[in-house]
Amino acid sequence: MVIEEGMIKMGERILCIGDSNTWGYIPGSGERYEKNVRWTGKLAQTLGENYEVIEEGMNGRTTAFTDKIEPGTAALDYLYPCLISQFPLDYIIVMLGTNDTKTRYGVNTVEIGYGLDEVLLKIEETCRRKSQTPEKIVIAPADLYPKKDWIEFTAESAQKAGGLTEEYRSIAALHHAEFLSAREVLGAECIGCDGIHFTEAGHQKLAEAVAFIIRTNEES
Repeated sequence: MVIEEGMIKMGERILCIGDSNTWGYIPGSGERYEKNVRWTGKLAQTLGENYEVIEEGMNGRTTAFTDKIEPGTAALDYLYPCLISQFPLDYIIVMLGTNDTKTRYGVNTVEIGYGLDEVLLKIEETCRRKSQTPEKIVIAPADLYPKKDWIEFTAESAQKAGGLTEEYRSIAALHHAEFLSAREVLGAECIGCDGIHFTEAGHQKLAEAVAFIIRTNEES
């Protein structure tokens, strides 16, 4: 982050842009985990008082795709006002892609990667305009275990989600962003009864993995 003359350096500010797993959707009930259970809240606890974790999770959010059933879900359309309202920032974490695999969007793994690429380009453009230089962390989705009667997510969705790990890894490298694969961190036991959303243990594990990246970066 660029500190202009006269500014007082605050604690490290971390913006987390995500979908229902960042919002804290409880598998089965659809209610919301308490703040101290969500991975963002646990991240704040793990890092300590010198870090401020800002949640920007929304149910149904995608990288760049939207429709009339769930209008306003594309992160790409929301990024500029979101970033402008939250600057200054030291880290921007992006964990999106799960909802992009829904059958109605009809896009493949490579096209979802295009969506992530556009999101990162928008972040970089907005930061450049405001002389911001936050570190970026890209998190690829966890595995999906869709139920047989689930219309939105199918076996094809699960296949696409699995393919996003390597797709996102390559895109993150192009944008000089740190990379984390949620599917490599969270086993099947960390995915709840609906096959999509994280258990409490899953939120804990993800928070620990993200904290490790940030601490390693701070030490380097």
